[in-house]
Amino acid sequence: MPPLLEVDELTVGFATEAGTLVAVDRVSFALDAGETLGLVGESGCGKSAICLAALGLLPPNGRILGGRVLLDGRDLVAMPEADLDKVRGGTAAMIFQDPLTSLNPVHSLGWQIGEALRLHRGLAGAAADAEAVRLLDRVGITDPKRRLREYPHQLSGGMNQRAMIAMALACKPRLLVADEPTTALDVIIQAQIIDLLVEIQREEGLALLLVTHDLGVVAEMADRVAVMYAGRMIETATSADLFGRHRHPYTSGLLASLPRVDQRVKRLAPIDGTVPWLGDLPSGCTFRPRCPRVLASCAEIVPVLAPEAASHRIACHNPVPA
Repeated sequence: MPPLLEVDELTVGFATEAGTLVAVDRVSFALDAGETLGLVGESGCGKSAICLAALGLLPPNGRILGGRVLLDGRDLVAMPEADLDKVRGGTAAMIFQDPLTSLNPVHSLGWQIGEALRLHRGLAGAAADAEAVRLLDRVGITDPKRRLREYPHQLSGGMNQRAMIAMALACKPRLLVADEPTTALDVIIQAQIIDLLVEIQREEGLALLLVTHDLGVVAEMADRVAVMYAGRMIETATSADLFGRHRHPYTSGLLASLPRVDQRVKRLAPIDGTVPWLGDLPSGCTFRPRCPRVLASCAEIVPVLAPEAASHRIACHNPVPA
């Protein structure tokens, strides 16, 4: 069976005063039905830009410079806007980073969920209300009939995030894109949201594209992981393989910077330096200025993703020993 989602050589740029900056550089990956792929990396590495480009939601200064995004074999990049409107919220849905800025403050939860039900499932009136109540109950919101008439400012951050998930599920999508779904939530609520997403995916058979910088969330949820740096994909592997035998120095640095419950250390090990500005990327490997394993060739040749094993690919001239 072909993958449900196939991103092929996707390149995304943003128009700025300094010219067009390439935020996503020839990224490719595939996602099967029922599978979870985790996109990880520091802020600004292009994770969210991939998701927004795939669903045609880039801001006015952003545009796709090349590549394809195939959903069920249909190219979303070449799709007319009217057809894309039917895909968004229908076949594919997205959970955004901050529910308070994504939910409309002047409409009740019932109205916002009902809008998706009207547009994509033809439900209205009492039928739409009944389905909205069922969805809010499904995501664990107590007293859903009362909450249906409430507004985002009347709910906690965790409840708003649950409402966002209910909206995403309203039209029974086959692909769910979750862009930092636990951002700004306390650890207890984070765990509840993660458990909810895992449960929903298992029951509905959704393909889940999970965008996060939290490697703990990835370890718990993802079947496969793709590591991003400065707009490029630099390592991909199964979750078990990546956490057990990562090879790229950047991935190694990310994991070394995390606190561990089985060790006591006075200070965590940071990755020196910062992600480079897209308008002045280093030659060769973009991670070179921060890399502890840099070689002379790293300044001259851009590394490409190459097979390390059957399901493990890295883009590095001097990888960490296995």
